[in-house]
Amino acid sequence: MEKRFLIQLGVLLALVSYGVSSSAAAEGAAVKEIGTKTSGGLEVTLISAPPRSQARMEEMMKQMGKAEMKEMMKQKAMEGMMGMPSEPATHWLGAIVLDRKTKKFVPNLKVTLTAKGPGTRKVELMSMPGSYAQNISLPTGQYEILVRIDFPKGERKPVEVRFQMKT
Repeated sequence: MEKRFLIQLGVLLALVSYGVSSSAAAEGAAVKEIGTKTSGGLEVTLISAPPRSQARMEEMMKQMGKAEMKEMMKQKAMEGMMGMPSEPATHWLGAIVLDRKTKKFVPNLKVTLTAKGPGTRKVELMSMPGSYAQNISLPTGQYEILVRIDFPKGERKPVEVRFQMKT
């Protein structure tokens, strides 16, 4: 029960941070849990939803404080949002990363998602309150999703988890 609550809270925080109203977020706003895996002392839950529009992203950025915005702009993941991807996004994928023992969200990570299926797509997920997420273009098909988590300054070995997803 506690784990489920934490996942729902992470989804809610992620949706609100993307500019979705709290009532839409509370209804789930079409967010789907793909699965949860544990590795290297972490519990990683992959979530999927329809892509977030550039207008939603801009709205979210306006709501952020200056320090948060400055830090986010340093992230490589912002490159895709600033110019938007050349292919239209079909999905919004997120990773909720919790410490396996404390069940608390782990901030300040570099989280990269690689989708292998009909072609390969790789994106760095942006850090959001409660999750790491990004829009991505995934044509219809079966995918193996690799989530790689790198810790700041190499303080721990990277963690990788794999999921299966059909679009």
